[in-house]
Amino acid sequence: MWAVIAWLAGSKIGRFILGVGIIAFFIFSFRMWLGWHDASVAKQATAQMVTKFERDALAAQLERERQDAIIASQSLEEHRKRLLAAQMAEQAAKDTLESEIRSYELQLSEKNRACAVTAADRDWLLRH
Repeated sequence: MWAVIAWLAGSKIGRFILGVGIIAFFIFSFRMWLGWHDASVAKQATAQMVTKFERDALAAQLERERQDAIIASQSLEEHRKRLLAAQMAEQAAKDTLESEIRSYELQLSEKNRACAVTAADRDWLLRH
């Protein structure tokens, strides 16, 4: 191989061919390095973008879950308020009913009257 290079270097056309070959080698080598470098840079950029997108997706999911938790908490609090209001209304209705029953019984006792319906009578009415 060295003999071929020495023979080419001995003539004008040989030096020209050798120079073009060396230049072509360096251009080819540079393009190979550039392609490898671009590929590694592209891989690195892709990895960074994937990491960024994953981080953004996780942040969005976390924010959505946080909002869902806030909405659930507000809904639970609203249901508790409604339950408390319903329980209070039920207790007020029971108290009113008991008060009316006592008042009616008092009226009956003042007139020396009593309710003649017994539990057995009530059961018989419910069955028939």
